[in-house]
Amino acid sequence: MTDLLLRIDGVSHRLAEADVWYLTRQRDGLVPTRRRCGAGELGHFVSRRGRWYYRTGDPAALPVRLNGRVVQDPTTRLPRGPVHLTWERPAGPVVRDVQRSGYDEAAIVRAVHAACPRYEDLELLLADDLRLELFHISPPADMRWVVDEVIRTARAYGWLTDLLTAVRFAHPREPALDPVMPRFDQESMVDEANGLSDPFAFAARLVRACPQVCQIDVTSGSRRSAGTGFLVGPHIVLTNYHVLRDVLDEPGSPARVAFTFDLHEHGDARFTRRAPLRLAVDWRLAASPPEELDYVLARLDGVPGYDELPTGERRGWLCPSGAAIARPSRGMRLVILQHPRGVMLKQAFGDVLGVDGAGTRLTHRVNTMTGSSGSPCYDVDHFRLIAVHRAGAADSGPAACNTAVPVQAIHADLTARRFDFDLLTDF
Repeated sequence: MTDLLLRIDGVSHRLAEADVWYLTRQRDGLVPTRRRCGAGELGHFVSRRGRWYYRTGDPAALPVRLNGRVVQDPTTRLPRGPVHLTWERPAGPVVRDVQRSGYDEAAIVRAVHAACPRYEDLELLLADDLRLELFHISPPADMRWVVDEVIRTARAYGWLTDLLTAVRFAHPREPALDPVMPRFDQESMVDEANGLSDPFAFAARLVRACPQVCQIDVTSGSRRSAGTGFLVGPHIVLTNYHVLRDVLDEPGSPARVAFTFDLHEHGDARFTRRAPLRLAVDWRLAASPPEELDYVLARLDGVPGYDELPTGERRGWLCPSGAAIARPSRGMRLVILQHPRGVMLKQAFGDVLGVDGAGTRLTHRVNTMTGSSGSPCYDVDHFRLIAVHRAGAADSGPAACNTAVPVQAIHADLTARRFDFDLLTDF
C-alpha cells in the first residue's frame, strides 16, 4: 500500500491508497476529505496500480499548482514522494455552467428558506439530491444566514439550478418557488400550441380508430385505383368523391368496388380479418363533386360496424354530432390514418397550415401518397375527426402541402341538403 503525502499551505495530509480523496474549499483553506462535497470541490485524488492521480473536471476554472506546476489537464499523474499543492484563488466567483441572469437573489433565499425552514431539512435535501455536505458549506446557525451562504456557494460553483430543481422536486406545491423557478428552468415549452399529451390516452384512441378505416379498391376495365375510407355509421363509409368517380359518373356494377377492413401489419404476415365488402344496391346516400366538397357517403352490403374484433370489442364507427365537430386551426397537430398505394394501414403526423376563407379547404403538412385520398384526419390532442384528406395542393407534380375537406363543411352541406342523419346514427 502506498499512501500519498500531500502538503497544502504547510499542512501535511496523509491520503490512504484505498480511498478516493476529494479536494474541497472550506473556510480554513483547502482540505482533502473522503466525503464528496460539490460545493467547494476542486477535484479528487485517486490511486490506480500504485500511482496517484489528480483529476478535475475543469482545470482552468480553479487553477491548482502541484509542486509548482499549474494543472492544465483533466488527469495529472503525480510524482512519487510528497506533493506540494497550492491553489490560485480566483479574483471573482467562478461559474461552471450558465445561469439565467436578472434573478432576485433575495427572492431565491426566501423561497429556499420557505421550503427548508430547518437546518435538518436543507441538510437532508443536499445530501440526498446533490450528494453535498451542508456542514462543509455552513455550520448550524440562523437559517436565513445558512440559506444565504448555500445560495452564494451554489451560484459561485455553478449548481444553483440543480439546487432549485431539487427544492422544487421535494416541495412541488411551495408557492414561494413559483416566481423563482421560471428563470432557472433548463427545459422550455417551445411550442405552447402543441403542449404535452397523455400517450396512453392517445394510444387507446388510435387503437379504437384503426379498425374503422378501410382500403378501397376500384376496378374499371383494365385500370385499378385505390383510396381510403372510414365508417361513419354501422354500414356507411365516408370517402372522397374522386375515389369512386368511376361508379359515380358512369354508373355500373357496384361489384367493381371493394372495401377491405383490418388490412394492417401483424408480424411479417399480410392478412385481413374480414372479407372485402361491396357497395349495396342503393349505395349512394349523398355526394359533392371534387370542385366543391369532394365527398361521398356510400352504403355497404354488410354491417361491419357491429363486427366483434379479436379484442372482444365492437368495431364501431365515427359518429360526431354537429356540436362535437372540432374547428381546425393553424398549427393544430394532425394524425392521418391511411392506406397509401393500397398497402397496409399507416399513420402520419403533421400540422394544419391554414383554412381557406370559405372554410371548404384545409391545407396541412402530413405525408400522404396515392391511395390516401378519403383518409380521416384527427387532431392529436383529443383525437377528434377534423377533416377528410383529399389530395396534394399542386395541380401537377409534387406538392409542397396537402389539402383536406373540413368535416364542418361536410356536416353543413348535409344539413343544407336536409340529409337524414339518423342513417348515420347521429353523424
